[in-house]
Amino acid sequence: MALAKLKEAIGKEGFFLELDLADLKSVKQAAEEFLVTWEKLGEFTSYTCQWCHDSPLDQFTVQGYDLQFGTNTLGRYYFTMLLLPALQRTTGTNMTGKKARVINGSSIGHIDAPIEIPWNVLKAGSEDSKLKG
Repeated sequence: MALAKLKEAIGKEGFFLELDLADLKSVKQAAEEFLVTWEKLGEFTSYTCQWCHDSPLDQFTVQGYDLQFGTNTLGRYYFTMLLLPALQRTTGTNMTGKKARVINGSSIGHIDAPIEIPWNVLKAGSEDSKLKG
């Protein structure tokens, strides 16, 4: 339904690419599917927002990273890096001659976040991964 509305609005076909940012294997599969289907990518917009003020410290990605860190940082960074070949092939070749670009967006949740990242709690099984409040 959303793809049909997109076509109606802009007159071009959209596509659905399944991607789970909490699973790096899924991220790689999605990037590979994209790269096999399309040679170039003129603009990549990435917006993630897995956040809550009291984010549970016992929720992890498939690979065992803190869920919030895994989806907001690792997953989307990995996806962007995997798409770089398509972005690089596009630079200067689109109709306007402009460079390809990546747009990253997020919430303002970082305002309430601690200044330093507690690296010791970002991986499941670490001594501090289930801190007690």
